[in-house]
Amino acid sequence: MELNKLIEFRQDIYNNALSKARDAQFELVDALLSNCRINSFPELSLAPIHQRQWSSSYAAVENGQQDETWLRAYFCEQVPELDVTVFALDSTVWCHPRARTLEGLRYEYSPTHSIKTSIVQGHPYSMLAWVPEAGRSWALPVHNARIATHLDSIEMGVQQVQWLCAQRASCAGLDV
Repeated sequence: MELNKLIEFRQDIYNNALSKARDAQFELVDALLSNCRINSFPELSLAPIHQRQWSSSYAAVENGQQDETWLRAYFCEQVPELDVTVFALDSTVWCHPRARTLEGLRYEYSPTHSIKTSIVQGHPYSMLAWVPEAGRSWALPVHNARIATHLDSIEMGVQQVQWLCAQRASCAGLDV
């Protein structure tokens, strides 16, 4: 029964969320999920589950398209209706220390980065996730977004929580 749910979930993602280069995108995601440690992007194409030419990985990233609105709504639909539902909201920075000309870079505090200083140059992201069980580390992301240069993490988090409230209300058939 659970295997059928997984198959349906994957088929829905494939059919509705991915448009261009969907096979290559799907294999890339599988390669990411099935490998504990990937040191470089080209290494993904060497994963046993990745059956395409290495160049298809680059084509998937360059040409692939995803329907983010559909994906977010679909992930939110996966959260069961419970008496108490816990969602976690956090922000992090994806460090790009050598990418001086990359658009949208900001200096951000990063307590988990391994360099001597805790201020790094990179792109900040905000993540909203459903936490199904207290005391467990697993969570289902429902809304991840890069924090725009004109926003801070609090403003982005507020937007995500407002989106979540509207999404949950629409799933329940309520007007917001």
